[in-house]
Amino acid sequence: MNKTIAKFLFYAVATVLLLWTASLTVAFVSNALPASHWLVPYFSLVVFDGGMLAWLIVFLYHAEGSGQRVIAIASTLLDFLGVALMVIAEIFLGGQSLVAAPDMLGEYALWAIGGWTALNVFGVIGFHLMDNDNRQRMAIQGEADEVFTNALKLLKQKRVNISHSLADKMADGMLAELVDKVTKDVDNNGIPDIMERNNAPRQRPSFAQNEPQYTNGVQRREGGDERPN
Repeated sequence: MNKTIAKFLFYAVATVLLLWTASLTVAFVSNALPASHWLVPYFSLVVFDGGMLAWLIVFLYHAEGSGQRVIAIASTLLDFLGVALMVIAEIFLGGQSLVAAPDMLGEYALWAIGGWTALNVFGVIGFHLMDNDNRQRMAIQGEADEVFTNALKLLKQKRVNISHSLADKMADGMLAELVDKVTKDVDNNGIPDIMERNNAPRQRPSFAQNEPQYTNGVQRREGGDERPN
């Protein structure tokens, strides 16, 4: 009976304490981002109060392997420090007039909003990469990449070993193409076409149309007129 009561009181205190810190976090973020949507300060709980609780549960019940467990517990402690900073910042900067706020406290708290957001995103990415299935998949792919790299090196070695035979086959193909080009005889007259093109007589340009015509020493012009030469 006493154990049950103690357990109930513990979880009741923990719940109220979490609501208290969450309310201070939301209040500070609301003042820090006055132009944002009213839901935005509640989203910030993901990287502070809610994030601390979520990472703790992940560490206890979900994390597998040393990589995920380290990321989960480190993110839990990181978000706890963020909660502490948000609570202190809101208490000192939330309107109280009893004491002066420490210098740079507001600036540090503002930087923390962006910094804790980035670190939590990094934690999520790292946790996903440390998943056992993903690690196995990346390991297999890494070994496959090594095999492919070695295959490229062996390809060069094997090419060197058979380069002479490959070049010989390539030269045979070039020679066959050359012989076909030189001996081609389309008109079947026994003379290769290439020889016929080389020996074909060249025609000289005719200038007969431009030369004047004479009849009995008289130049004949267009239109029938005659002019003595």
